[in-house]
Amino acid sequence: MESNRNMPSRICVTWLGVAACALILLSSPSAGAEEQTATAPNAASVASPAKDLKIFSGEKRLFASYGPSTSMGYPARLQRKFYRYTGKSGTDCPLQIHNYSIPGGQWRMPGWVNCKPSQNNPSKWEAFRSERYLTTVQKLVKDNPSTPVIVMAMNNTGYACIPKDRIMGPGDAEHIDMAIKFLRTHIKAILDDGAALYVLSPKKYWRDLDDPHEWNRNEERYAVAKVAAENNPPFIYVKGVWEDTAKYKDTALVKDGHHPTQFGDEIIASKFFRAMLEHDGLAIPAWDQEEVDAVRNDLKCVPWKP
Repeated sequence: MESNRNMPSRICVTWLGVAACALILLSSPSAGAEEQTATAPNAASVASPAKDLKIFSGEKRLFASYGPSTSMGYPARLQRKFYRYTGKSGTDCPLQIHNYSIPGGQWRMPGWVNCKPSQNNPSKWEAFRSERYLTTVQKLVKDNPSTPVIVMAMNNTGYACIPKDRIMGPGDAEHIDMAIKFLRTHIKAILDDGAALYVLSPKKYWRDLDDPHEWNRNEERYAVAKVAAENNPPFIYVKGVWEDTAKYKDTALVKDGHHPTQFGDEIIASKFFRAMLEHDGLAIPAWDQEEVDAVRNDLKCVPWKP
């Protein structure tokens, strides 16, 4: 009888013990949870799925293109290449470019995400996002949470373009290092903000070292190439824009020697197109070079229309 009378109290104690253990387990984070908490703020954790992201998978991809007046023309030609490659045009094409480039002196405003050493700790760099960036590139990302947004830009490496801190040539280690720090911070900010991939090219040809007072040159390509060699999978380096616009500068640039002609825009679009195909491990179609050659021979030529 004694044991039967004590049975409810023993059951109660047992259930209280189980509940206490459950509470302890719930309140104690697992190793996996600790790791997620620790890695969540890092760029790698945000961008890691982009390692295997294919641009030409047939699924919907949005592109946010930005830059100054010199980068206003090539996105339309790149979009036409997307139409031809996918065999779909207009809104039926899964690859859609939103071009946010605007005219004006943006060359000293690097891509709407400026980066500079912290005032509190100069060894650390900080990113500062402009209002225009938040209402264009960032808004496109936030408005399309289920669709990868690929950011692409040209001519935005900041410190390499500022007169007192410009890169003077391939041997200027001090300023190349400064531009590299800028680029690392800039790329991390873009990816942290939700971009699936970041596709970046140095500027098209402008001038070489023949003018000591010319600040808007192209030496940031030395820094971009070094950052590209660090093998950050969500970052795609577009090679050849400077080289080919320099090779054909008499026809690739208008009389100001700065803005691209239709041929210059075709060169730039081709380089971005090829970099994206190479990222996916795909062959470059022969018609791409044929289009570049056709426009070189006739600046008014539109080699293919959807």
